Amino acid sequence: MEEQDMKMCQKHKLEIILVDFDSKIAQEDRCLCIRCIIERMNKKKKNLIDETKFMIKEMKMNQENQRIIDSKKRLDNFNGIEQLLKELKQNIYSIFDKIFNNILSKFNWIQSDVANIELQSIIFNFEEDIESLSQYQEYQNNEQQIKLIEDNHKLVEQIQKQLESSINSEQYNKLMSHSINNTNQKNRIGLRKQ
Repeated sequence: MEEQDMKMCQKHKLEIILVDFDSKIAQEDRCLCIRCIIERMNKKKKNLIDETKFMIKEMKMNQENQRIIDSKKRLDNFNGIEQLLKELKQNIYSIFDKIFNNILSKFNWIQSDVANIELQSIIFNFEEDIESLSQYQEYQNNEQQIKLIEDNHKLVEQIQKQLESSINSEQYNKLMSHSINNTNQKNRIGLRKQ
């Protein structure tokens, strides 16, 4: 090949202005005119655009997959909370049933006591009745009122203990810790998206 031919591009018949030393390129394609350079740049640009499109597609798929994973985690959290609430609700219903039955039995006992008193006949024995009357007057107001107050107080305490035990129950504690963890996760997810 003559020196004159080497200065001209075989493909475009233009002057060679650049030589590519990349060993991967064939010998006849190493000498480049302006059009060869433009063609190569267009090929690279095309490759870069294709790569960019692929990267965008991959990014969108990753974002979508992450949103699906986050949504599934949130669903799992809400399912867990729902289950804990159902257990807690059942526990509280059970406690209220016990409280109601306890109150109902006390109510029935008082009604029975009232009925028994009404059925008893009044028999007078003057000497015994005088002694009873004096004791009655002395203790009647204080004893019976104190006993009624104590009984009512015990009932209220019992109801409070049952309610406190439901609040301190394992289901309630699980629900609260689950809610706190869920809130913390939502905050972390929100921060990641920002």
